[in-house]
Amino acid sequence: MRVLAVTNIYPTTRSPTLGTFVEQQVVGLKRSGLDVDVMLVDRFESGMRSYLTMGAELRRRVEQFCPDVVHAMYGGVLAERVTRIVVDRPTVVSFCGSDLLGELLSGPIRRIASECGIFASLVAARRADGVIVKSR
Repeated sequence: MRVLAVTNIYPTTRSPTLGTFVEQQVVGLKRSGLDVDVMLVDRFESGMRSYLTMGAELRRRVEQFCPDVVHAMYGGVLAERVTRIVVDRPTVVSFCGSDLLGELLSGPIRRIASECGIFASLVAARRADGVIVKSR
């Protein structure tokens, strides 16, 4: 089975500790025999604009890799975009915490952005063929 994992948090040379839990999940999937390709939507490099411009790259990766399933490995705007763009094969969304619960202890601007992310998560969950919610 071929899985295209789309994420906005993954270790890079600039941020080697960012998203290590996502990297561990990808390693686990590969060890279980799945063929996994990772597409990083680098919001730290391009900001929120990265979500607006990810469509062409996502379509190209789907066309070239031909995954059996596309897995958005975080909720929020990322998952909303993935489930909107990928319509010709199953999608799965993994939720990790703040993408469903928000950031109540953050400042007011971050809390508002967080509420938008929660709404996007709910939209993505309704569109997705499957959801994964982590409890620990």
